[in-house]
Amino acid sequence: MIRKHTYLTPYAILLIFYFLTTSLAIPAPITERSHLLKRGENEKKCPCTYIHSEFDGVYKGEITLIQEENGGTSIFGLFSKGFEDDDEYTFYILDDYGKPFHDMTKYLNIKFVNGGTEPFSAKIPDLNIDCGDDNILSKHVSLEKRACKAGDKVAINKKGSNTGPTTGKPTC
Repeated sequence: MIRKHTYLTPYAILLIFYFLTTSLAIPAPITERSHLLKRGENEKKCPCTYIHSEFDGVYKGEITLIQEENGGTSIFGLFSKGFEDDDEYTFYILDDYGKPFHDMTKYLNIKFVNGGTEPFSAKIPDLNIDCGDDNILSKHVSLEKRACKAGDKVAINKKGSNTGPTTGKPTC
């Protein structure tokens, strides 16, 4: 009895192959697709650029800024020592002349713990590294970040020289 239907085997294989290829060729409805696979919703406006700075002085830690394709910049970081838990600090990006260019403090919401910080992250929508007319690189900024505390400051310089506390009046 098995031999009677063996001539149908190649036709059955071809039929299965046909259904398989046609079902794979038909795209799934948009409602069933993953939202992670959608493309073209937000046009790419900016290159993906990042800046990473490490502190290895009195203030130990690191900060990373990542420019997103759709504009804005994400910032995240962590410090392990150098801060007083009870004091207030301000984080700036400075221009080439040491003047505050962009205050990041209101976005960061940093919590100080045991002389350092908890990990922090934020998206700063109006800050662009090298995208648009008002990006921080076109303003001749030195990409320094400062934490001002009663005359002390900590700075990260784009040339790689990270400084620790200095005395005198803070300019921030």
